[in-house]
Amino acid sequence: MSKKSTAKSKSKEKDKDKLAVFLCKCGSNIADTLDVDSLRERYESMGIPLVEVDDHLCSEQGVYDFIGKIKKSKAKRVVIAGCSPLLHRELFSDAMKEAGVDPGHLHMANVREQCSWVHYDDPETATKKAAAIIDTGIAKVRDSNPISTQGLPMTQRAMVVGGGVAGLTAALELADAGVETVIVEREGFLGGHMAKWDKLFPTFDCGICILGPMMARTARHPNIRIMTLSDITDVRGNVGRYRVTVQQRARYVDIESCTGCNRCLEVCPVDVVDEYNNGLGKRKAMVRPSTDAVPIAPYIDIVNCIGCQSCAGVCEPKSLRYEEEDKTEVIEVGAVILATGFEPFNPTIVEEFGYGENPDVITSVELERLINPEGPSGGK
Repeated sequence: MSKKSTAKSKSKEKDKDKLAVFLCKCGSNIADTLDVDSLRERYESMGIPLVEVDDHLCSEQGVYDFIGKIKKSKAKRVVIAGCSPLLHRELFSDAMKEAGVDPGHLHMANVREQCSWVHYDDPETATKKAAAIIDTGIAKVRDSNPISTQGLPMTQRAMVVGGGVAGLTAALELADAGVETVIVEREGFLGGHMAKWDKLFPTFDCGICILGPMMARTARHPNIRIMTLSDITDVRGNVGRYRVTVQQRARYVDIESCTGCNRCLEVCPVDVVDEYNNGLGKRKAMVRPSTDAVPIAPYIDIVNCIGCQSCAGVCEPKSLRYEEEDKTEVIEVGAVILATGFEPFNPTIVEEFGYGENPDVITSVELERLINPEGPSGGK
């Protein structure tokens, strides 16, 4: 063994005994069940140099005292008996760094969720279990190693999955901060459910009155790319550098040249059930749910299109692209935000309400479309 390795080994052996145990009462969450005083006496009797009890260790005062006591005692290994590390691991890792101790030598023993809460009716058993969990933490930090960190390159691009109000909000905030952003939306247009609503609580503004300007900003923002009719088929990589495979279905209409005149919809001879209106009306094989839709260009429902090309005959800017094909693209991003929204409840599974059998039984979603001026009944 080299002299350098020997010195490191001796230093580690010395640090093993520089222990500190902090017992947090978490107000009454822990103290009402666990015998905190007996736990303190237990670890003091084991010869641990620093054993402290705190009412709220995660408070500003608690963290301040935590740092000060570690510095004063020169502790090199720390066990905190309190709540789940999922809550405050980052807080106390930062506090360890401020105290001059590597956070790799910190263990958070979860005696709240795993002891006091689940064994609230048996304090003695809860306290014994807590002692076992803390003992394990002490054994762990005695042999712990420093956490090595290294910087990794991050792709300065983000992806937002979902083009509803949540996705648009996230995309605009990212784009306004200078981050190149890609919106992936499985439907043909942005807006999600909110674009269908007539009135919104608590201001009772119409949904599109709020959403319309957001969609317009999104469509024109230089840092935002919109991918509609798209699905994510694969995600690889890691934090900061994801490789996302996006499959985009053909639109058959050129977004750049289309003026949104709707003449193609007027001449389309096909009538099918309109999913956008929850089956309350009909739509064409040339799809554009409303005049407020973004993008303004419709798309061809290739499943129901009969190939008559009536749309091509009335399209002045010649925006139809019948030869267009589906495409797959791999996009590298540093972060992915999931804003995929929700699906309305299927009322047919609750048979006693008579939905689907009694025409007077409708859902709140269907009611919204009926009272919306852009809906199938013109708001009547």
